[in-house]
Amino acid sequence: MNLRHAACDQKCNLCGLVCPTESIRPLGLTERRHARVGTAIIVRDTCLPWARDERCLVCEEQCPYGAITFRQDDRYRFGLPVVEPDKCNGCGRCEDKCPVKGNSAI
Repeated sequence: MNLRHAACDQKCNLCGLVCPTESIRPLGLTERRHARVGTAIIVRDTCLPWARDERCLVCEEQCPYGAITFRQDDRYRFGLPVVEPDKCNGCGRCEDKCPVKGNSAI
């Protein structure tokens, strides 16, 4: 999955319905919304708040699962994004919308 180009929409289950090798099993929409395909990881070396102490809230704003929160740290002016793995399903919306050029910072 290349989520940098498009996120996995929680209201879509077409990949499982059309997969010719059945490596993606068909799921109903309710089950699909809760299916975990991965877990986001923040790349601290390129994430704007972590690497440059710049304000950026895009990943938190885009996450439909509430899996990204910000924590305060006295060494940084702005909060730092943190992924809550138990809430993340790997949909990639944060990666798709990350404003960092090139490879995403999440």
